[in-house]
Amino acid sequence: MSTSEYPMSSIAAEALHEPVPAYTLFDANAVGIATFFGTPVVGCSLMALNYRRLGKSRNAVMALVLGIAVTGLVILLGWNLPQAASLPIALALVFGTRWSAETLQGAAVKDHVERGGLLGSKWTAFWFGAVFLAVLFAVIFLVVLIANHRSGVVIGTKDEVYYSGSATKDEAQALGNALKTIGYFTDQGANVFVAKGTAGTIVSFVVKDGTWDDPGKVASFEKIARQQAPTVGGLPITLRLVNTSLAVKKDEVLN
Repeated sequence: MSTSEYPMSSIAAEALHEPVPAYTLFDANAVGIATFFGTPVVGCSLMALNYRRLGKSRNAVMALVLGIAVTGLVILLGWNLPQAASLPIALALVFGTRWSAETLQGAAVKDHVERGGLLGSKWTAFWFGAVFLAVLFAVIFLVVLIANHRSGVVIGTKDEVYYSGSATKDEAQALGNALKTIGYFTDQGANVFVAKGTAGTIVSFVVKDGTWDDPGKVASFEKIARQQAPTVGGLPITLRLVNTSLAVKKDEVLN
């Protein structure tokens, strides 16, 4: 009796002798864990790895690019959204990435397991996420540190004038000395910033909340800025009043 008389038996026999996959695949749960601990780029990286092992290189590249784009967008939004919005967004990303993995790769992963293939360890997914997150935080910290680094001169022991752009140390020193002479600097830790660039000369005073809403105090700062303008190159200059977070609250060009 030939196997051609029993085609289904022939197919079953072939299936039984199909080699067990030598690679591992990560299921949707592992992708979700990696996303939770390491942002969407790590979850999508595991999806990309799955695609690569399945011989779908183009899909792998697309998954990786999408993960990078989404993670970049999340980081950008993180600087501008209230902190309370962070948790809902993070959970939405975790569930969204996991759902994508299940929808796009669930059937392939199931078939892989049925053929005797192994799943990637969830601990591996966790460590991928944790290590990536640690590296990401380190990079962000260095970027912020470099961005916030300013050159400055100390007047007395606590007051300081920071300078940037084409403003010079001598100009910062001259401005600081003048502010000390008129009694603005009293060695209490006041900060003033002078910057020069395409926007001209900008002198920023760090002030207490509400100062920018007091016409009398604003007028006093205008007078100080006009008087000290010669120390930084003369008028016109832009007077800025900023809060302790350096957010601009008052911006005025003085001629």
